[in-house]
Amino acid sequence: METKTCNVCKKEKHISYFISKTKRCLKLCFECRSIQSQRNQLIQYVKCEHNRQKNLCKDCGKGYCEHGGRFNVCKVCCDPIKITIYNMIYQSKYKDQKKNRYDPDRTINYEHIREMADRSTKCHYCNIDMQFLEYKPDMCTIERLDNSLGHIIGNCVLACRTCNFKRVGQR
Repeated sequence: METKTCNVCKKEKHISYFISKTKRCLKLCFECRSIQSQRNQLIQYVKCEHNRQKNLCKDCGKGYCEHGGRFNVCKVCCDPIKITIYNMIYQSKYKDQKKNRYDPDRTINYEHIREMADRSTKCHYCNIDMQFLEYKPDMCTIERLDNSLGHIIGNCVLACRTCNFKRVGQR
C-alpha cells in the first residue's frame, strides 16, 4: 500500500487522499485541504470599505505602518534585529529540512541567536561591526562551523555576509 504524509496534520495516509481532480499529487490530504479552504473563505468575508482584506488594507491603516510596510516586518518601526533573526531562523530551518539536516530538538532558536547578537555584533571571522537592517556585505548572517551538521546550537556563529559566502567555496 502506497502512503504519503500530509504536510499539515503529519498523518500518514493512502496516496488517494492526496490526488486532486486534475490527477496532480498534492502536499495536503483531502481533510486538511477542505479545512484550509473553509478558512480562506472566512478570511475573504472580512472586508473593509475598500473591498480588501480588513487587516491588510493600506488605506484603512490596519496592519501597515507610515512607511507603507507591514507592521510586523517593517525594520524601521519594529526591532530590526528581531525581524532579521526570525528571517534567518526561518531560512536556516528551510535549508536544513531540504538537506535532511533538521533536528527539531537541537535547532537554533530566537533566544539563542539574540543572546549571541547581544554579546557581540562583530563578525566571527573578520571582526567587523555587522548590521541587521540592510542587505549589504556587512549584514549579519548565521554561519555553521561544521557544514555537515544543521543549524544547531553549538554549531552556529554570527558572521557577515562576505565571510559567510567566502566559506561556500571551502565546503
